[in-house]
Amino acid sequence: MIFASSLYAKLVNSFFKNFFWLPCWPKFSAAAMIFSLTVLQLGTGVGLAQDSLRIAAIVNDDAISVYDLESRLTLFLRLSNIPDSTKSRKYFGPIVLRNLIDESIKRSEAKRAEIEVSQKELEARMVQFEKEHKISSGMLERHLKNIGLGKATVEEKVETDIAWIKLVQRFFGPKHTVTDQEIDDVITDIEKNKGKPEFLVSEIFLASADKSKETSVTAQGLRLLNEIRNGAPFRAIARNFSQSASAAVGGDLGWVRLNHVEKPLAQLLSSLKPGHISNLTKVVGGYKIILLRKKRVTRGRLDERTKSSSIVSLYQMLFPIPRNTSSELIKTVRNGIREKTRNIRSCAAMEKTAKNNKLSQHGPLGPINEERLASKLRSLISNLADSTPSQPILVKNGLLVAMVCNRKTSNNLDPETRYREAIRNKLFEKRLLRSAQKHLRDLRRSAFIDIRI
Repeated sequence: MIFASSLYAKLVNSFFKNFFWLPCWPKFSAAAMIFSLTVLQLGTGVGLAQDSLRIAAIVNDDAISVYDLESRLTLFLRLSNIPDSTKSRKYFGPIVLRNLIDESIKRSEAKRAEIEVSQKELEARMVQFEKEHKISSGMLERHLKNIGLGKATVEEKVETDIAWIKLVQRFFGPKHTVTDQEIDDVITDIEKNKGKPEFLVSEIFLASADKSKETSVTAQGLRLLNEIRNGAPFRAIARNFSQSASAAVGGDLGWVRLNHVEKPLAQLLSSLKPGHISNLTKVVGGYKIILLRKKRVTRGRLDERTKSSSIVSLYQMLFPIPRNTSSELIKTVRNGIREKTRNIRSCAAMEKTAKNNKLSQHGPLGPINEERLASKLRSLISNLADSTPSQPILVKNGLLVAMVCNRKTSNNLDPETRYREAIRNKLFEKRLLRSAQKHLRDLRRSAFIDIRI
C-alpha cells in the first residue's frame, strides 16, 4: 500500500511507483525532476541543515531522512567513481532512495523474524567491504571522514545485508532440494560440451515488457553503459540497477556455455574479448549489458572432479617501486623486504608490518577458492606453509608479499562426492537468489510507504 499526504507528494509517489517497481524503467517524469531539484542538490547554510532533518519517506514504522538519502547518495557516487554533480544527483538520487526503501523493508522483516547479527559478523563483513572497494585495511573510517560521512552510513547497510541473507537462508533454504537426477543432468551437459568454450560472465538486465517504454529503457541502458565505461564499477551498477536475480551478487552469472544462452548473447560472447564490456544488447524481455571476465575451454567431468577445492584466506602487502627502476635496484629492495618479513609468523603481524612501513596497499583476501586466484598469486602460495611470508615477487606496481592465514580443503571427501556437492551448491544458490528476489517483491507490495518529499 502506498500513501501520500498531498497532491505534490502523490505526483512524486506516482513516479516512484512506476520507476521502481514495475518491470520496466520509464523516463523521468516532471515530479521526478522536482524531486531531484528540491532534495538532491547539495546546498549550503541553514537551509541545507533544515532540509537534512526532513523526512524523505516512511516505510512501515521506519523513517528515512533527507540526511540519510544525501549521505547514501554521496557514498554511492564516490565509491562508484561517478562525478558528484547536480546531473548525477538528479539521475541517481531516486535509485538510491529505492535502495533505502528496500533496506528498510528487509530490516523490518529481519527484526520481525528475530534475526540477529553479531559484532563479529559485522566486523568481518566490513573488512570485506573495504576489500571490494579497494580501501586499505582499517582505513574505511578515515576514507568516509574525508568525504564527510560517518562509519554508521556503511554499517547500517552492511548489517541489513547480513540479516537479510540469514533470513533468506532460514526460511527458504529448507524448501529447496537438488536431486541426484538434476546433478546427473548437469554432469551429462558438461561431458557433452567438453572441449568447447565457456565464459565467466556478469550481466546487467533491464526489463522492457512494455513496447511503449522501450525508448526510455534504452536511454537508461545507454546511460549506465556510459558510466561503466567512464570508470563506474560494473558490480556496483549491477547491484543497484539490474532487474535479474543476479543483481544480489553484483550481476555474477558464473561460468556459462553458449548452449545455455539465447542466440544474441551467444554471438556476443563469441566476439567479446576477456575484460571487455558489450554494447546494450536486445534480448527476450529487455536489454542486457555483458561483462566478459574470463574465457576457457570446458575441461569435462574428469578434470573437474580431480581439482583441488582448497579455500584460502590470505594477507597481501605491496611495496611500491617507481617505474623504470633498474633490475639491480629491484634486487636490493627485494633483499631488504626479505629481511623485514622473514620473522613474521601471523597475518596480524603482516598487517602491523604494513602499517609500520606506511604501505598504502595491503589487506586481507578471501576466503576464496584457490582456483580463482590470479595464476601468479596461485603459484606463489601453492606450496607455501600457512603463516609464513612468501618471497617478494615483482608485479605491476611493486613487490608483493603474501601469506596464507588459513587453508581449508575438502579432501576428506572423495573427488566424485566433492564434485557433485559443488554442483549441488551452485544449483541451490541460484534457487535461493530467486526466492530472495520474489520475497522482497512481495514485501514491497504489502509495505506501507509514505513519500514525504
